[in-house]
Amino acid sequence: MKTKLRLTTALLMIAGATAGYGQNYDSYQLKDYTLPNIKRSALDLGLGSNGDFATYHKQDGTAYNIEGRFSADFNHRVNTRRFISNQDFLVSLGGFQRDGVSDNDVKTSHFEVAGNYANQSQFYFNDPKKWFWQVGGTAQLSYQRDKVEDKSTYFTAKIIPKAGIGWGRIEDVTDARQAVYILDKLTSKGIMKKHLSDSEVNELAQVISTVKNKRFLDSRKHMIDEITTVSTYMADKGYTQSEGAEYFTTLYDYWLYGDLHQRLSGLEAGFSVQPGYAHTDPGEDYKINSLLMAAVLEMQYEKPINLYWQHSAELSLGYQYLRTKYEDDYFETAETNSGTLQGSYYLGYYPNSRTHLRAGIMEDLTITDDSYRKRYSATSLNCEAYYYVSPQFRIQGSAQIGYCATDDDYIFADKKWFGNYRITFTYSIF
Repeated sequence: MKTKLRLTTALLMIAGATAGYGQNYDSYQLKDYTLPNIKRSALDLGLGSNGDFATYHKQDGTAYNIEGRFSADFNHRVNTRRFISNQDFLVSLGGFQRDGVSDNDVKTSHFEVAGNYANQSQFYFNDPKKWFWQVGGTAQLSYQRDKVEDKSTYFTAKIIPKAGIGWGRIEDVTDARQAVYILDKLTSKGIMKKHLSDSEVNELAQVISTVKNKRFLDSRKHMIDEITTVSTYMADKGYTQSEGAEYFTTLYDYWLYGDLHQRLSGLEAGFSVQPGYAHTDPGEDYKINSLLMAAVLEMQYEKPINLYWQHSAELSLGYQYLRTKYEDDYFETAETNSGTLQGSYYLGYYPNSRTHLRAGIMEDLTITDDSYRKRYSATSLNCEAYYYVSPQFRIQGSAQIGYCATDDDYIFADKKWFGNYRITFTYSIF
């Protein structure tokens, strides 16, 4: 009897231990992760194609457009408890061919090359209170050439600085999701000695976030350093029971593919003023100078429901005064006041480390004192999909269909139903 009791107890202990090793991390809360101090840079090259269609209710017909574009995008990001900065410099060139609805069904072509710079920096007063100053803005230089019946060229320079105050914080929890991908796979292969607590998962994720800050000219040495750091940490903590080929190939695979989809968590709201100036040279006998003054109230909300689903919402309410002066004798100086309301909601699904799907609704409402356009409203349904082919090559696609209501008197602005698609191929240098 005693022998049977001992045998039963031993079997229960083994079963309990085995269940512990096979346990997954679906209950882990991404919102509880705090990003350590990081500094990262990335350079992406993009090649894309767009197309759209529209029906017009003031004119009987449809219009079609196809566009191609190449871009190089450099991004620099800094994140500490007291400072967050995101700087982006984009150079692009592209063009389109359009066969539209007009009196003569004139075909048009367009070519453009542009450089854009954007900066958003937040300086926090005190971390628990989450109040911050925000500064930044955008700048643009562009050249474009259009051909309808005659050729015309435009050069534009624009700068819009930004300053304001805000509350809250959006935390990037992507590295925490990568840590869970690694732990889930190692657990399923029986390599983990124990099931990590939420605090231990957070510590591992912080090691992952920290080691990514290092920069190497040699990508092979970079990968070796990252894999070595993470594997050494897990071995020193006694988390793994073997470090053979299966362990390292699994770690390598999810290091490459485990952080492809950005996951965010938190609530952030801010108010800013945005003065601006733009100069346009149409290549004719006159030039256009514009002065802008805008005030904007913005809110962003990100909530990971669990490891696979995500709520994302944005809301913006703004006022804008625009004064446009033409340096010639034919046009008068124009002044326009407008109010804008923009909002969006997306539900995201992240089934695995290579793919994500998002679907949502957007609203764009503008009311002005312009005699040509006093009201404009566009409501659309949107979806997008992403697939990661290799460490350098990614494919992203999106589609949109919507309904527009406006009292605009300009030609081609009276779209009722509209739709478009976008396919982008991205090749990353580093």
